[in-house]
Amino acid sequence: MTYLEKLKSPKWQKKRLEILERDNFSCKCCGDFETSLHVHHTKYLANTDPWEYENDSLITLCETCHAEVTWKKKEVKRIIDEEFIYPDLLSELHLLLLEVSKMNPYTILELTKSITHE
Repeated sequence: MTYLEKLKSPKWQKKRLEILERDNFSCKCCGDFETSLHVHHTKYLANTDPWEYENDSLITLCETCHAEVTWKKKEVKRIIDEEFIYPDLLSELHLLLLEVSKMNPYTILELTKSITHE
């Protein structure tokens, strides 16, 4: 079964609804409740189906915030993979990213804005 097929599973749909209800059908990042809402996995575990995650590792994001959080995570990975940073800082950055990955996406966005002065 592909990941897309798993997202169509009744097990995932039930879990998704549970998270949307918990988050009052609004984006936990910007508060939007009118745009299409996604349930975001804050981490991924090998050999784990989407509905098997603990609720505290799932969060409701609007389509825009979800795209931004996903893009920023991919960009950080790209920078690490292409080694645009000094190799001796790589292990320190990995530890920092582990801590950041546990944060609420809203906190990550605010932290990024403060660093980049957006």
